[in-house]
Amino acid sequence: VVLKGYHTASITCIEFVPGKEPHLVSGSEDSSLRVWNIITGSLLTSMQGHSSAVMSLSMSEDGQFVVSGSKDGTMRVWYVPRGTELRCSAGGFGHIRSVRFLSENQRIISSGDDGLVWLWDYEKGEETAMLKGHSNIVSALCVTTNTNIVYSASADKTIRAWDIGRFNRHSKQSMFQEVHHIHRCGSILD
Repeated sequence: VVLKGYHTASITCIEFVPGKEPHLVSGSEDSSLRVWNIITGSLLTSMQGHSSAVMSLSMSEDGQFVVSGSKDGTMRVWYVPRGTELRCSAGGFGHIRSVRFLSENQRIISSGDDGLVWLWDYEKGEETAMLKGHSNIVSALCVTTNTNIVYSASADKTIRAWDIGRFNRHSKQSMFQEVHHIHRCGSILD
């Protein structure tokens, strides 16, 4: 199956939507998201809202919601079955490079050109913590399952591990240091 014909610019990210009828969500430099039936290759819905390229997507565990991060500096949460936008938040300062739902689906983590990692309360659309440690663009995030560790990768040539478990999602927290600093060679230093 080839999924094509609807984006008008390069596709920058995709996410799998689990369920009885599996789908894919794609994000593009044309600022749109598309939901595809991966069995038939047909387009199910289009989602518009960003004013610049969509750089990252993350699905909720239940496959009902997708969060998108864009070069326009915003994150948007979408309800996939209807293709509707539920929330828009500024995701820091500058382009949003990576977004991830955390396992409990009540928080989102984002990163971008500001060199910071942000923790967000999904329901309020507000940041609850700012993670500072990188000295350049934070281009990628990885969330571990069933733990409180988040990894971030940066143009400063480092990967950092962050323990987010101690942060209450209902109160704003100040910046904190990472659990481990991981060098390019992969060794972990405390």
